[in-house]
Amino acid sequence: MCFFLAFIRKLNKIIVMDKNFKYFWDDYYTNNKNSNMYPVWIDEYLPLMKNGGKIVELGAGNGDLSIYLKNKAFDVLSTDISNVALYNINEKDSEIKTLV
Repeated sequence: MCFFLAFIRKLNKIIVMDKNFKYFWDDYYTNNKNSNMYPVWIDEYLPLMKNGGKIVELGAGNGDLSIYLKNKAFDVLSTDISNVALYNINEKDSEIKTLV
């Protein structure tokens, strides 16, 4: 079973999805490498997920949730539009698989 998690980050500005969208997120994650947090509500759903199961996190950002779930024995694939965000994830944990 594969769970897909998508998180929309709320910002204080409107972002138009054009060719600059990727550059916005690259810049954002260049300046915000560490957040060290994950959604606490995910613990509520862990018992419903099979240990060792596959998880794809869409819009992984800095990968806090991906790393947390990997440490809970899940097979995680992190995706994001930002190469910088994915680079930050691999710097934190080189075992996390990433995909742009």
